Amino acid sequence: MNVSEEQRSGIDRRCGKDRRKAHDVDYFLNGGVERRSWKERWAQGERRESWVRISEWSSMFVGSMRSNRKELMVERRKHKRFHVQDGAHAVLGTHYTELLGQIIDISRGGVSFRYVAGEKALSGSFELDISLANFYLRKVPFKNISDFQIANEFFLGSIPIRRRGVQFGELTPNRISQLEYFIQNHTTREA
Repeated sequence: MNVSEEQRSGIDRRCGKDRRKAHDVDYFLNGGVERRSWKERWAQGERRESWVRISEWSSMFVGSMRSNRKELMVERRKHKRFHVQDGAHAVLGTHYTELLGQIIDISRGGVSFRYVAGEKALSGSFELDISLANFYLRKVPFKNISDFQIANEFFLGSIPIRRRGVQFGELTPNRISQLEYFIQNHTTREA
């Protein structure tokens, strides 16, 4: 059956004949100049509002369609964060019974730490202790800001690791001074 003889629907735009133009190969042999530009013309970045390019072939939606890029890039933290020396821990509860986490970074406004997710949910403890070798800051008031699962890069198997971010509550001048001492003497670099 010939293509032109086939029954076509009303929305098919193909006509059945080849409309490509043939080019003469002798063009270049007779001194013809290559006029194509080999420069890549497609844009490398993401053109859509509120989307971010992840790889060469995919993008990810990062905000509401009404927001603009400037709103997405605004830093809301009031204090600089600093990475902490190895061995620093955040302790919720008494005698390590409720939660022990490894501190990731700290600022005057709060701390984030990773911990092994347990079977039971944490109780309403709203004070934490910060400890490192010869430093111990007890009963720092806080409120939870974030808590989410992260990639497990420390243990084999399927042990769930979570990251929790907390904001410090109102601190006494003595605790502020201890916190500043910890940041000055037990952090490695700005986060």
